Amino acid sequence: MLHQTTYRSFFFGIFMLLSFNSFSQITTVDMELRINPLLSYGFRDPLYANEKPGYFTLNRTRLIANYEQKSKLKAQLIFQDRRAWGELNNGDQGELSLFRGWAELYFNEYWSLKAGRQGLVYDDQQLFGERNWAGILAHDAAKLKYEKGGYKFHLVVSESANRVNEFKREPLQQNFYKSLQMLWAHKKWDKGKSSVLFINKGDEKQDTTVSYQQTFGTNTSIFLSDHLTAKGIYYRQMGRNTLDEKVRAYFWSLQLLWKINDKWRADVGVETISGSDVSDGAVDGIDQVFDRHFALLHAHLGYLDLLYVLQRPVFGIEDYYLKLQYQLNKQWAIRNHVHGFFTQKTAYATTDTNFDAPLNTLVGVENDFQLRYRKKDWASLDLGYSVMFGTETMDELFGGRPIDKMHYFYLVLTVKPRLFVFDQNKKG
Repeated sequence: MLHQTTYRSFFFGIFMLLSFNSFSQITTVDMELRINPLLSYGFRDPLYANEKPGYFTLNRTRLIANYEQKSKLKAQLIFQDRRAWGELNNGDQGELSLFRGWAELYFNEYWSLKAGRQGLVYDDQQLFGERNWAGILAHDAAKLKYEKGGYKFHLVVSESANRVNEFKREPLQQNFYKSLQMLWAHKKWDKGKSSVLFINKGDEKQDTTVSYQQTFGTNTSIFLSDHLTAKGIYYRQMGRNTLDEKVRAYFWSLQLLWKINDKWRADVGVETISGSDVSDGAVDGIDQVFDRHFALLHAHLGYLDLLYVLQRPVFGIEDYYLKLQYQLNKQWAIRNHVHGFFTQKTAYATTDTNFDAPLNTLVGVENDFQLRYRKKDWASLDLGYSVMFGTETMDELFGGRPIDKMHYFYLVLTVKPRLFVFDQNKKG
């Protein structure tokens, strides 16, 4: 049973958005329901000999209220519940939470201020992504925006604390940044688009001192033709981590996006996430492992989520991939992604203290297959199977014990009905 205060905040928030209707242009209320049965033989965490696969059904529910008064104000409230079937049937603690709650005030046609609990989603989402349903990731932040024509500039500022009434300075308890400042500039033209990003992220230590890490770089796409796009991404990281080590890390990606025809699409590319060579004494005291911050999970590095979720490869990763999509018709589509994962720096077993037996540079090969049925914009059904063929290097990444299986089956039913629309400009 949910607490009464949670109920009250839930319905009060929805009521407040709807009550704006007499002054607004449009208020909408939507629902999202996602049912996700999953049979895991090593999703995120490999399966070992004599271990049994896991079967469970994830159940996610959202109520989404959007308000817009054109060129004046936008606001959004999203309340959600995340659970597995049977998880809380007899419990007295619910999982209802505020996923989004923000308002955006427009000063004029080009300038606006967006403040509150919001998502930060930029470019290919390699650093800031919408981790939809992977958690309750949100940024309590203020964002100043200037957008005119093909130009966009966003300045984001956030500062975290343990609670609202933190009158005395205490170490931050949440596993989150203490301070964040970000500047994003974007330009679009006829033959391409380009973004420049600068991030200053502060992580707090137990003595309340803050270590700051800077990430900066660019994401550029060139439209070679109506069917072919080339893309290049480069990010550099500097500063210090919470162990007071210098950070010297990088990420780069090259991609070709090819729309072959109305049916076929092919994306081919390589991504490199820097790591450290533990045998190189010259880099002692320098952290060369690139921090992906809040990057998307499934969209990069395979659907099995074996890399940079539970385990962050200290040796770094190079991902060579081919992604194919075939659109059978307006409703049915088939996708197949193949990833070849290699070490970016030389990897060794933890027992190899002399560093004289390097591990295989191939970490593993993953194949992700998905069949999608889409019913317009309000319903979809995904059926998928992903498998990883790992080497001894993958074994070492998860502790050194030989891995037995790494694959899983899943089904995702998503339904997004629109419950209410209030449009002041339309009668009836």
